[in-house]
This record gives sequence, structure tokens and C-alpha cells, in this order.
Amino acid sequence: MTQPSVQSFPERPVPQATALTGEATLPANRDLTLVALALGARCRGVTRILRAVPHPDVNAFVENLARIGIQVSREADTLLVGTENGEAPELKSSEEPLDAGDSRIHFACLAGLLAGAPFSQPVTCSIDRKILRPVLDALEALDVRLQTDANDPGVALIVGIGGRRPKKGTVRLESVDEAVKAAIFLAGLAVEGATICYQPGAGDETVEPLFKSAGCLVEKERVSDEEGYRLELSGPSAPNGVEHDLPGDPDGALYLILTAALLPKSEMILTNVGVDWKSRRIVEVARRMNAELAVERARTTSRFPIRRITVKGSELRATRFGAELTQLFLNEIPFLSIIGACANGEAIIRDAIALRNGWSPELTDENETSQDTESGAENDVSPDGEASSKADSHEPDPGAGDTLAVTVTALRDLGVKVGEMPDGLVVQGGYILQGTTLDARNEERVAVALLLAGMAAEGTTIVQNSGSVDDYYGPILEIADNLAQKRRVKA
Repeated sequence: MTQPSVQSFPERPVPQATALTGEATLPANRDLTLVALALGARCRGVTRILRAVPHPDVNAFVENLARIGIQVSREADTLLVGTENGEAPELKSSEEPLDAGDSRIHFACLAGLLAGAPFSQPVTCSIDRKILRPVLDALEALDVRLQTDANDPGVALIVGIGGRRPKKGTVRLESVDEAVKAAIFLAGLAVEGATICYQPGAGDETVEPLFKSAGCLVEKERVSDEEGYRLELSGPSAPNGVEHDLPGDPDGALYLILTAALLPKSEMILTNVGVDWKSRRIVEVARRMNAELAVERARTTSRFPIRRITVKGSELRATRFGAELTQLFLNEIPFLSIIGACANGEAIIRDAIALRNGWSPELTDENETSQDTESGAENDVSPDGEASSKADSHEPDPGAGDTLAVTVTALRDLGVKVGEMPDGLVVQGGYILQGTTLDARNEERVAVALLLAGMAAEGTTIVQNSGSVDDYYGPILEIADNLAQKRRVKA
């Protein structure tokens, strides 16, 4: 996630609402948008990506493409990459290194795109090498030229990618990893022969439909006598520019589904919900919290499997988050904490120590998390009150980018009883929030939580210092505002 600049914004009033009603469509999945942009850079003709709303991560990728000669334009919420002359864009070297920031999928897409370039292009990335290792190993299996700076083993600085043509090869994944698949499929477009990938499960239908819709020959079959699948991309391939109707972004699904469930008179229909790992877990968590959901299967015009979800106002139950489940929803922890205050019971959140460091990178790719991990919370926190006594011993310090401390302060300003631990929170539920003035301290993840959960507070909630929340969450806030049935204030 690209780190925003710290800004102070005017106060934002949040009127009380009784419901989210009507139908809304989620904006496109951001990770898939990056893959579609990279694929479009190799396609003949124009690639159109629907509902690709502006976001700092997408904007940064578009800027990197421009540095290597790939121009991207925008028509409302549609991104266009490629040329009308029917030829594939020509990659050009950039004197300045490309910067993938702290995004693993950003790096994977750039690396795959540049793998077959006739030049070596410097790319920097501020992620520990061990997190990038599966991507690097997979590309090396295709004989992609990678020159790395070995001076700093902690932060990966890729000195050069490209300079020779990749060769056919086989990659075996220890877990289903969409970033690795994106990298090797993009590199495989230049390979004479087959690029083969074995993965331990069926995985998400995400990367494969993108390449199939562009005319690439991608085969997927179950491996006999093994718990796994074999994927094969035949190359070389000259894909065609097409229109990509992508499934929705999972983060938006979480915010809208639980906000609708929180408001008592809601009846919201949310379309274009993906079936990726995180989106599936969102539905499971919402149901565990007693949200009333009706789920229907559908497909986008690009043949991606999606879900259409109807959400009604519900009596929510608090739940527990820990270990990998916390990592999967790390950026949404402030929101889940406030939802927990309105639910019945006690919400316990553990293993969120990364939020003590403010705006953190995406520590784990959503596709790498594949097991239910609420046990992490259950093993460390007993339901008999022990967690609360531990929590009370840690005093909040709502400064220096401590997202958990900012969340605790906001909860207490809302009148909620909350205990704080070094790595998490214990939130007493059952509260009817009272509208008040809250300070998000330029923490966008806290700001979006307060702006959405504030709809359930009695009276008007004022959110101060919301930072760059519109850059990251603007489309979701707009959908919520459009669907909100606001309570009329008596004169």
C-alpha cells in the first residue's frame, strides 16, 4: 500500500442513518487491475478495464508504466491501455528506477512485464526479500535475468530485470499465490513453449480468466493422485486488447456489508462481490457475526465468477480475530473494532502489533492466507475476563502513527469500554453509540471506520483530521452515502 502524505482536512459531519437500502456495484479489485494493466501493455490494440476507480496504488502503477513507454488514459471509471493501430506497445527503458513501493503484486506485475524486455530495467521495492522470494524464484525458473543488490539483505533492491528472453520452465508453488502466477504468466508471453505451474489447490479464478479473455491459451487441470492443479500457458503469445469486467475489491465488500448489517432497517444488494480468498472469508466472518445475508452466484461479462449479496439489518454478535485472520483484515481492524462495540458480546483482537507502526505495508498477500485462524485469538485470550485485565495494563499513546492507540481513543470518546494490549484490543459490545467529535489523527483506516460506523451513532458525528481518506476509500464512502437513509432531525 502506497503511504499517503499527512494532511489535515476540515471537519466531516456524519448524520445518523437508519439503513443502507438499494443496489450498488463494487469497484474493480485493485490487485487484478494492476495485472490487467500489465497484460494490456503486452496486448495488440486497446485494453479497457471497467470500474477501475482512482486509487494511490493504481495511480503509482500507471506512473511506472508511463516511464517505460506505456500510456494509460482514463474515461470516467474506465482505464484504457494500448494503441488503436492494433499493434502492441513498445517497452522503453527508463533512466530512473521504477518504484514498486511496498506492494508485492505491484512488483510481481512489473517484473513479469519486464522479463522479456530487450534491456535491463532497474526496479526498487521496499519489501523484505523473504516476502518477494517466491516471485523471484519463480522468475528464475524461467531463466529471467535478475540482477539484485546484495548489500542490504533486509530490503530488496532489484538492480535490473530483463535483458534476455525467458525460457520455458516449471514452477511449483507451496501455496496458491496469485502474485507469482501473474509474474510467470506475464513472463510466459515471451517464452517459446510452455510455462507450467503446479499449485496445491484449485485457487481463485482470478489471473487465469484475464489471460484467457485476451486470447491466451491457458489450460488448467487437476493432477491425478495429487491434491493439486497443473496450469499451462502456451507461448509465445500475442494477446489481444479486450474489455475486462473485473470482480469487486474485497475491502469495499467488508465495509459495506457490515455497515448495512449494523443499521437496523437495511436491505442492501451488493453486486460484483468476488470469490477470491479474502471475499469468501468476509462472507464467513459476517455470518459468524450473525449478519443476515443471501448470496447468489453470477459471472461478469468477462466470465469471472462473482456473487450478488443481499444484506439486511441484523443483531450482530462480537467475534474474535487473531493470527492469520488478523493479518488478512489488518487494515480493517479499526472498523471491525467499532463494529464490535455495537455487537453483542466481547470483541477480541490479537496479533495486530503491526498497527503500532502506523501506516504499514501489506504484510501478507491475501492469496497466501488459506486457513481459518481464529484459534490464534482463542489460544491467547480466555473468555473469562483474563484478556481484559491484561488489556487494562497498556495505556494508549495516540501519537506517532499508532493506529491501535488512535482507535482506542476514538472508541473511548464514543463511550465504549475498551481494553488495550500491546498487540490488540478487547472491546465490550452492546453499545448504542452517541454522536460526538472524533479525531482520526490523519489515520485513513481509522477515518473510514469512524465515517461509516458513525452512521449508527445517535445524533451527528464529527470526524476531524481524516487525512487522505477519500484517496483510498472515496468510492466506498460515496456508495454508503448514496444508499444511506438518513434520520431526519427534528426542528
